[in-house]
Amino acid sequence: MPNYFSEKKRKKELPVLFFRRRELFYADHLVFALHFHAFVFFLFTLYLIITEIFPAYKIGIYFFLYIPLIYFVWAIWVVYRPKIKTLLFKIGAIFIFYGITVIASMVALIFILAGLGEMIDIMKEAVT
Repeated sequence: MPNYFSEKKRKKELPVLFFRRRELFYADHLVFALHFHAFVFFLFTLYLIITEIFPAYKIGIYFFLYIPLIYFVWAIWVVYRPKIKTLLFKIGAIFIFYGITVIASMVALIFILAGLGEMIDIMKEAVT
């Protein structure tokens, strides 16, 4: 009986779109993504705390947008070790796909909230 849970089989089942040369499990990519997002959320929380405590001390939001970008490039380099030639292309493609996903999610959220608002109005009219 074949072992469907062998390490060799699992590595080949879930190829990753951009960094498939490295022999990493899907869970490794998930941990990387969670680690990066935790860093970004911590950074923006730090930004909000600093601007609340010191309102006169204006830290530019662009400064806090560049730090995640630099950290992401460094983290991709450390974890996946891509070739220098393709590093910027892959990161650019990842940001484009990520941006499309974020925009689509926001549009869907707006439609959902607008639908909920209409439902609340209909329920108010039904009650009165």
